[in-house]
Amino acid sequence: MRGRAGALALLLALGACGQFTTPTPGPTTTESYADYTRVLSASGRLRLDPAPRDAPYDNRDLARNFVRIALAVEDLGAQKAQMRPIRRWEQPIRYRVLGDSATPGDRAAIADVMGRLSAASTRAIDEVEDEVNFLILILDARERASLAELARRERRPFLAGVAELLASDDSVNPCLGLFYTSPQSDMRAATVLVKDETRGRLRRACFEEELSQTMGLTNDDPRVRPSLFNDDQEFAVLTEHDARLLAMLYHPALHPGMQADEVVPLLPRVIAETAP
Repeated sequence: MRGRAGALALLLALGACGQFTTPTPGPTTTESYADYTRVLSASGRLRLDPAPRDAPYDNRDLARNFVRIALAVEDLGAQKAQMRPIRRWEQPIRYRVLGDSATPGDRAAIADVMGRLSAASTRAIDEVEDEVNFLILILDARERASLAELARRERRPFLAGVAELLASDDSVNPCLGLFYTSPQSDMRAATVLVKDETRGRLRRACFEEELSQTMGLTNDDPRVRPSLFNDDQEFAVLTEHDARLLAMLYHPALHPGMQADEVVPLLPRVIAETAP
C-alpha cells in the first residue's frame, strides 16, 4: 500500500504544480469520437432515460444481472473473463479531478454522478484536495503522453497501471478506469481517465460508466438490460436498474471477498430490502 499512496501523492503534486501542458486535442481523434457519437445516437443508442418503459425487469432479472455484473470481469488485455468475488469500497471515497482540460461543466457532471452513487451505495463520497483515494483525470493527448512518461519512470506498481491506462490507443478507448483492492477485496484506490477529445453524450457516458464501475460493478454483459453495463452503448446514463444493482452490492448482508455461491442464496433478501 505504500507504493499506491506514493503514486497518489505524485499525481496530485503534478496537478498542483501546473506541470500539465496546455491542452491541444488532436483533431483526428476528436472528429473520430464525434462521428462515433453521431452513429450511436442515430441508431437510438446513448439514451438518456434512466427508467425506460421498453425494458422492464423483475427480481429474477436483478438476481441474474447482479451475478453477471458484480461477480465477474470481462476480457480486457491480460485480464480474462472470469468470476470474481465481491469487491467494493468499505472506506469513504475522497475524489479529486485533475487536468487542465477539465471544465466547470465536467466538474458539475462528475459531482452529479458521485451524488447518485453515494445515495445508492450509502458510501460517503466527497471532493477533496488531499488524502485522495479516487483520481479522475481529464487529459488531452499531450497531457496523457507527458504523464505516462513520468509514470513509467517511477517504476511503482500503481503507476505502472496508470502508465498503461494513459498509453492506451486513442482511437479505441475514449475512457478507462482502474481500481486497486486489498487482499480482502475491499477497494482502496481508483483512477479514471476520460480523454478530452470526447464531447457531448459520449463524454457524459464516460463519466457515468467509469465512475459507476469503479464502485464495484466491474463487468459488461450483452444480456443485461436496461443497463449502462453493456457494450452496445444503448444507455449513456446509469439506469434505475443499475442503481438497484449498486444498492444490492452495498447491502450489509454482503461483504468484500464473498464468492458467488455465498452471495446467490442471499439475493432474495437483498433485493427485497433494497427495493425503492
